Amino acid sequence: MSVHYNRFKSAALGCVALAALVVSSFDMARAQSATDPGETAAAAIERLTARGRGARTVALSELGIRRSIVLNGMDARRDLFLPVPAGVPIRDARVDLEGRYLRGEGGRTTYVAAVDSVPVLSRAVTEDQGAVSATLPVTGEPRPSGFVNLNIAWSSVVGRDLCDDERSIGNVLEIDPATRFTYSYDTAAIRDIATAWSALPTKPVILVPNGTLPQEVYDAAWRIGVVLARGGKTAQIRTLPRIGDEVDTTGLTVPAALQAVGPFQSLARGGRVRIASDAEVGALLLLQRQAGLEADIVIGSDSYRAQTEAALQALEGQIAGLSTDAAANIAKWRAESRTAVVEVNDTIRLLPGAGHPVIAITAQGGGNAAGFLSELWRPLGLVPAVRVAAANGPDFANAPSLPLSLLGGRAGSFDVLARGEWSATFDLSSTFTGGRIPEGFQLDVSAAPGAGTSPAIASVFFNDFLLGARSLTADGRPERIAVSVPNYALLARNTLRVVVQRQPVSDRCREVPQAFPVAVLPSSRVMLAQAPSAVSFIGVMPRLSDKATLVIPRAYLADPATLGRVISLAYAAGVPPERSDFTVVADGAEARPENAFLAVDARVAGVEGKVHVEGGRLVLNGSGNRPMLDVSGLSRLGVAEAVKSGDRYGVVYRTIGQEAPVLNPNFLLGRGDVAALSADGTLVAIDTQSSDGVAAATERDPFSIFTQVGRSFGAIVIGAGIIVFLLFVLLATLARRAASRRQ
Repeated sequence: MSVHYNRFKSAALGCVALAALVVSSFDMARAQSATDPGETAAAAIERLTARGRGARTVALSELGIRRSIVLNGMDARRDLFLPVPAGVPIRDARVDLEGRYLRGEGGRTTYVAAVDSVPVLSRAVTEDQGAVSATLPVTGEPRPSGFVNLNIAWSSVVGRDLCDDERSIGNVLEIDPATRFTYSYDTAAIRDIATAWSALPTKPVILVPNGTLPQEVYDAAWRIGVVLARGGKTAQIRTLPRIGDEVDTTGLTVPAALQAVGPFQSLARGGRVRIASDAEVGALLLLQRQAGLEADIVIGSDSYRAQTEAALQALEGQIAGLSTDAAANIAKWRAESRTAVVEVNDTIRLLPGAGHPVIAITAQGGGNAAGFLSELWRPLGLVPAVRVAAANGPDFANAPSLPLSLLGGRAGSFDVLARGEWSATFDLSSTFTGGRIPEGFQLDVSAAPGAGTSPAIASVFFNDFLLGARSLTADGRPERIAVSVPNYALLARNTLRVVVQRQPVSDRCREVPQAFPVAVLPSSRVMLAQAPSAVSFIGVMPRLSDKATLVIPRAYLADPATLGRVISLAYAAGVPPERSDFTVVADGAEARPENAFLAVDARVAGVEGKVHVEGGRLVLNGSGNRPMLDVSGLSRLGVAEAVKSGDRYGVVYRTIGQEAPVLNPNFLLGRGDVAALSADGTLVAIDTQSSDGVAAATERDPFSIFTQVGRSFGAIVIGAGIIVFLLFVLLATLARRAASRRQ
């Protein structure tokens, strides 16, 4: 049954009024400090619910940099962008730089670190090898962009004589992914939706009610999770605790003044505790910053409100017997959140709480919220609440091409001494509609003249595939580079890079080599074409990006942990959260989606795939229905397959074995039509339709119509020439015969 929402229920935001109270987190040092034996129960409640400072520590590995950054050569630089709340002052900020260096070729070797273009560290390297460990200060002024720019520069000069060859492979600087950025900020400074979104951690928590989730809550949660994934964040799904759950209270600090209250007594014992009452749930909510219940996003629903109300009312009744002032503080805490809700029909609302504000999403407005929180519209959220009736991207279904600025590529100049790079990263689902894909690029590049005679070389890479390169005239005038995009290079998320290389020379070596500017111009465009008809991931993803239907079994609603799997698969396949339908099918029933689909452990009518899963057995059939693979006893695996039913394309995912894998949140579907998945990402990807098991490399010309016309014209000219030649030979023969007769 498809879920369609035309209006928002008034109860949805009523529940999140209370959510802000129970799901916010603040300064951990203050929250977990040793309790004061002289503190009253009322003071303890006030301290636990008071606003504080938010603290963040972000490692490069959490930002997607999982391998060491290696800098070598005579001049190498790398810019890193570290997220902070946009426009909010920060305090106690620093970067702990970790890495190592190798200096096998000697010479003068130096590395410099700069923060927001201001140098803060300069070190000369004199040993053959060593560790890099330094603390870089970061100023506290607000960053409207939401990022701190960390630049690392490496210089290695090994030549001793004038004009020596400076190329070296033995001098290397390596930046470790353990390099981390630490800061704190005043959570009271976050007053609008856009700023709150920029303040989210790399692994934000989405809190949902316990038990079987309402269909609209599950729907809203997966949509918001995919929006987070597009922004490089990994959603963590947590549920409210309930009676009968077992929780680990090791390290939980209960204020001395509250240890006499029954619900807190059991929590203060430490170790694993089974929750026995609603009051104990309320106690966990009061201590949520230590109990792992802190949340950044709440999906509002009637069930959530009922569960939190029951827990806090029970706790308030228990505390009232100890101290009326303490009970009054809890009542005040709850009332402050209620008075913040002015419009109960808001789709997205920022609610104040005891710590950092919480982003509350109305369950019935999940699709509209996902559209508004996308990169395109989110900057408009300079208010604490919005009511979204529609939020979609522009419709480019009939446009033959698009400017690269829509793909995230900013036009501008950059200086190139030896090597410079320009890049743009974009998702198929958020950029292209109408079932189309990039067919080619028209890149307009302008380069200033250099000091030497060697030309600058521009190379174009797409997802690390070299598509083309050319020598630039470099006279300051625009030059066009046209390249085609092969199908095998496409992914759900794509990166286009233009790398420009120059020969670093100076005037007869009497001057230091200098850099010269290169620009990628705004007239650069991507050429579009219809997606290939092949039943492969590349053929399916563009159709999913237009409009898709996500299909799950009803059993998934009873297990909120499946949300992580659904979010990972929807992101990997390029399912657009703002313009997709959501269908839940009963166990054993078949879905009948009207458009392209992603089915997760659910059956779709008319689909006869090559993959068959029965428990821990996996059967994969090749051409002629001949088994390519038949193996049993598998577990902690999943398999995704590109399929077609009638005129509908789709991706079907099936869990293999009794234990489902925790899918890698950053993997993407790519080449082939069958992929085996695990926690490590894609283990095996094959194309069962290709003779060599890999996707065919089809080269396409973005200007194919002109190429075809040119080829046809050439064929006509050649054919006409042959005919003229034959006629000439025939006429010459006839002339000779006539002449011989006259003689």
